[in-house]
Amino acid sequence: MQVLIPDYRPSPKQVMFHTSPTFETFFAGAAGPGKTAALCAEAITSALESPKTNCYLFRRTLAELMLSIHAEITKQLAAYNNASKYPITFNGQMNRWQFPNGSFIQYAYCQYDGDVYRYQSAEIHFLGIDELTHFKEEWYDYLKTRVRGIGHHLRIMAASNPGNIGHGWCKKYFVDLGDQVVHTDPNGRTRQYIKATIDDHPDMSFRQQYIVSLEAIKNDRLRKSLRWGDWTAFEGQVFMEWDERLHVIDVLPEGVMQTSLKYVGYDVGRRDPGAAEWVLKAPANEYGVQHYYVYRELYQQWKDGRMWAEDIKNIIDEEPIEYMVLPHDAFAIGHGASRSLADTFAEHDIPYERANSLTHGSRMHRQDLLHQLLQISPDGLPYLMVHSNCQNLIRTIPDLPYSETIREEIADGAEDHAVDALTYALMVIDDPESWLVSPKLREPDFAKSPYYGNSDGTISAEGIDIAKILNEKNERDWRYN
Repeated sequence: MQVLIPDYRPSPKQVMFHTSPTFETFFAGAAGPGKTAALCAEAITSALESPKTNCYLFRRTLAELMLSIHAEITKQLAAYNNASKYPITFNGQMNRWQFPNGSFIQYAYCQYDGDVYRYQSAEIHFLGIDELTHFKEEWYDYLKTRVRGIGHHLRIMAASNPGNIGHGWCKKYFVDLGDQVVHTDPNGRTRQYIKATIDDHPDMSFRQQYIVSLEAIKNDRLRKSLRWGDWTAFEGQVFMEWDERLHVIDVLPEGVMQTSLKYVGYDVGRRDPGAAEWVLKAPANEYGVQHYYVYRELYQQWKDGRMWAEDIKNIIDEEPIEYMVLPHDAFAIGHGASRSLADTFAEHDIPYERANSLTHGSRMHRQDLLHQLLQISPDGLPYLMVHSNCQNLIRTIPDLPYSETIREEIADGAEDHAVDALTYALMVIDDPESWLVSPKLREPDFAKSPYYGNSDGTISAEGIDIAKILNEKNERDWRYN
């Protein structure tokens, strides 16, 4: 009896994935085309074809590995292991399949930032990642450095659906290349995106049954994502109102630069990108509508405060603004530093105000405000429009996913820098009395509180005058430090 190993019959689209000549191959799109099965079969084949091949298969968590990857590999190896005197064995303590020729398939995961360093000493010949959009870009970049070795066919193969924290970078890095296009980077490394849908699954009965389930999804965006692999709409997308055809403009309305107040929102970044977004609020038009226009941006990595200040100063000297809106972390003084980022901006004569940006309420208000401003106004245009030169804001607004752990918030680790910069400015422009924090000491409403009692241990209606004590000690309220 002939035994297939792996026990797997690929579809034409899966064959295209297996035979891709590129160093990095991304098999992605809709639900159901057999992406996980293809990834497992490729790992098994790689381990069999070349002795002592180190194959690593990743998911975000170990539990996900056991539910999907382990179940699929066990299925594909079952016929061979039942018939062979030299079975491929699984070591449950090491989470590893060991092959008689010295090759292995290692289960691996990256649930948290530090998990990538578990593989610091690893020599990986075949790197497979299932649901790549669940991974941060920096995790992927680090794992790529572990793909090394002499005398082996080194490659990376990944699969995924749209959505989650890695949606934006996966779309930019792979999907935007175009389906089946081979891209070569300046270092000679190649990569390719292969789009797959349920129509590519090799089993006709499975296809027919699953298509019925996908077509029955009521949410239009979720259906487009899972049925057709649409990367512009996905489950968990935050700003579903965004439509590039409506919200992106190539020319600002005539005269608006001369008649509007201008502001700059800023999000702190160094290793992650920092972002500055220029926003103006136009005077009310004949419909009584005041439009916001985002007309310029800076989006930069590895620049210190002085470099940022010089870049911004050069622009605002030619094009004055009312002020910059800075978040709370721009006022922090790091270990060993003598000044904050805000201090550096002040030294460059850049006007700024501090936004009340630290609280959960602030984050939710900024997010809700952007939802509102993306709506269509009574004059038929969105309240907020973005000039086409603000490419990073345009790219990241539609790619932001919701958090899986904190309901209604943008996912931690998503590329939200440009959106944060924009919304810091918007919330202050919209309602400065509520969302500006004065850097000067002011007496808090609860300065006299009976809960603190008197100095002699008794309690009275007066209580201790906290503001007076702070003034006497020449100290500032902790909220304004």
